[in-house]
Amino acid sequence: MDNEPIRVGRIARNAERALNLSLTGEVNIYMESKQVDAWAAKRPDSYLKQLEEIGHILKCPDYVSFDSSQERFAYAKTYVRSGVLSLVLVRVKKRGTPGKWYVEQIETALKTSLPSSYQDIEFARPL
Repeated sequence: MDNEPIRVGRIARNAERALNLSLTGEVNIYMESKQVDAWAAKRPDSYLKQLEEIGHILKCPDYVSFDSSQERFAYAKTYVRSGVLSLVLVRVKKRGTPGKWYVEQIETALKTSLPSSYQDIEFARPL
């Protein structure tokens, strides 16, 4: 890959509305190509699915926050898989001149097993 950043999503209007923001200028969100290359080398069979999931979190977060002093968003999404509840966070920060939004960090902030009586229940996200 070249050194051009890879677009993985955008700051969604529903996130702007939820945070009472009105952003002007660049709203696309990028990842550094070297970061994507590192993922591809580590996980060649799953890195594309992970990139797709990041795009989904950015488009449809369960929670979002914005720190104006650091120009940083935090997107959160909850998942229930195989009886385990997880909270995944994607942090996005504005960098450079002109400013562009970049994925800064992706982490699982919470991972806990559901009570045994819920282990075999299939959960679905209501639309």
